[in-house]
Amino acid sequence: SPTGWDPVAKRDSTAVTVLALGDETSSHRVLDRIAWTNVPLPTIRGALTQLMHHWNPIVTVVDATGLGLGLYQWLAQAAGKRHRVEPFVFTSQSKSDLGWKLLGLVDSGRIQDYADDGEPISREFRTQLTQTEYALRAGPGKLMSWGVPASRGHDDLVLSFALAAHLDTLSLSRRIARGH
Repeated sequence: SPTGWDPVAKRDSTAVTVLALGDETSSHRVLDRIAWTNVPLPTIRGALTQLMHHWNPIVTVVDATGLGLGLYQWLAQAAGKRHRVEPFVFTSQSKSDLGWKLLGLVDSGRIQDYADDGEPISREFRTQLTQTEYALRAGPGKLMSWGVPASRGHDDLVLSFALAAHLDTLSLSRRIARGH
């Protein structure tokens, strides 16, 4: 495909979900979904830079876990002062919190995905959603573990979508410089 996404690949993908942000009372709307599999890192970096210039986001949240840390650091440096880039590090606690926040967004109707457009990436996203499983651990905090079991595929598109829930924890007002 043009994006380099491969739905049957045995490797993880780099996935992006583009959102129009609502406030506390309105919805976040998914505008686009892009993914790359088996694509060289310089190509992905170039595509991400183009996406940031095209969409001019208030903030870009990047999975900075493991190998993602290098991509986050590069993107933050490349963005400079023009774009805000925030890291998200997946731990059992942060992923649980993210899952609970995502459920809150979904249950309240504050996140809306676009209608199925028949594109393979849209079908794969919906497949990943249906394959996602969760379990609650006993004890205080009700820690939730969730994801698509490795034997059933990947959850890269779902994780990218879930990062929308992290946006509600950030101060998202644009900073405007004013001179005197």
